[in-house]
Amino acid sequence: MNTEDFIRMFGSGPIRALLDWSRIAEPEVIVHHDFHTSLDRLARMHTLWYADPMGRLASYTDPTAAPLTVGQAAVLDMSDVPKRQQTLDVFTQRAGRSTEPVQLVLAAYRLQDRRDVLLDGTHRAVAAVRANACVTVFSFVLVGPADPGILPDLSHYLPLARSTQ
Repeated sequence: MNTEDFIRMFGSGPIRALLDWSRIAEPEVIVHHDFHTSLDRLARMHTLWYADPMGRLASYTDPTAAPLTVGQAAVLDMSDVPKRQQTLDVFTQRAGRSTEPVQLVLAAYRLQDRRDVLLDGTHRAVAAVRANACVTVFSFVLVGPADPGILPDLSHYLPLARSTQ
């Protein structure tokens, strides 16, 4: 898969992140595929959800906010965001009742230190971890520079941003 295929697959609506689609078509951005069945590895993926220093949900625009991993989000109280909580409840119940591995097709952005930031599928990933479900994960991963011009959330992963968190 190349970036044109990625755009065709995910660009028509599933990804609500503020991704600059024109920038991912640049030559320095490539697409990797990743397959695994590890719930622990899924829990280590990063989300576009944030918490402030007090552990409350926060916006990516909050300079004190830190990105949450899937595992951190799975144990965080989401009642302040009722729609997110309702979606997680439905997906968690579904994952918990499944007699087969939960199949997740995810889109992510890989940082140079190999951390993956989910662009799509966060609710399903968090629900699978909450349900302690068996998973089959297939990720389409954009690999490119940690440039907030591509995705504003990446500002939280720059060395300067990390040193203030």
